[in-house]
Order: sequence, then structure tokens, then C-alpha cells
Amino acid sequence: MKNKSFKTDIAIIGAGAIGCVIARELGRYTKRVIVIEKEADVGWGTTKANGGVIHAGYAGERGSLKLSLSHKGNVLFRKYAPELGIPIKNVGSLVHAFNNSQIKELEKLLRHGKQNGLIDLEIIKDKNRLKKIEPNITDNTIAALYSRG
Repeated sequence: MKNKSFKTDIAIIGAGAIGCVIARELGRYTKRVIVIEKEADVGWGTTKANGGVIHAGYAGERGSLKLSLSHKGNVLFRKYAPELGIPIKNVGSLVHAFNNSQIKELEKLLRHGKQNGLIDLEIIKDKNRLKKIEPNITDNTIAALYSRG
């Protein structure tokens, strides 16, 4: 598309997850939105390198932008995914602790999550239960923060 000109109201640079969501939202208000991407396809930059986790909203200090946006993003992604035909496999996540000081960090994450309105969070210390959730879990894990989604 070299030397092609477009009339637009809004140009968004980058067709990753954020750029595409912004374009979709702004497209509700104007039809003249374009997305400019340097890669061969959408989502091939930073978005491609993400871990595939929809963050629940427990990581970050209370009142922080990170904590707030993680939780809001989780809610919005679950809203948009069915509309866009994006399948979600809700397998939950485990944050591992290998020593007692790391358990204290898990307790901090649990507090942050609860303060942010998350109800499906718990610290599990029972190794049999952890093995049921994740059969390949290392024997070095002494506890884990479990988020169901």
C-alpha cells in the first residue's frame, strides 16, 4: 500500500491488542478510523509475546493504576471475547511460593485482589490439591495463590 492516501479522522499506530481495541471503540463513533501496522499481520508485536493470561487484578499496590486496569481489562476482555468469537479457556492461574518469605508475598497479592473486589482467590498449601489443579507442578512449591479466573 505504498503511496496510498486515506482520508481519516483518527489514525492508530499499531495493530496489537491495545491498538485494535482502541480502533474498535472509536469506530463506534466515526467510520473514519485506520490502523497502521508495520508487521505482516495484527498482533505480531508485543501482543504476540504475551503469556496468554487474562490478568485477574491482584498484582499491584492498592489504588494503583496497574491494579485498577488489570481488573477492568479482565472484565472487558470477558465481555468482548464472545462478541468477537475469541474462545476463552478459563483454567485459572497459580503464583508459586518456594519459601516462607514468598508466602508472605502471596498473602499481599491476596489482600490486593480482595481489596479490588476479586472473590475467586485463595492461598493453597495442600500439595495434593495443588497437584489436582496442576498435575505437573514442581514438588518445590510449598504454597500457591490460586485465581480461578
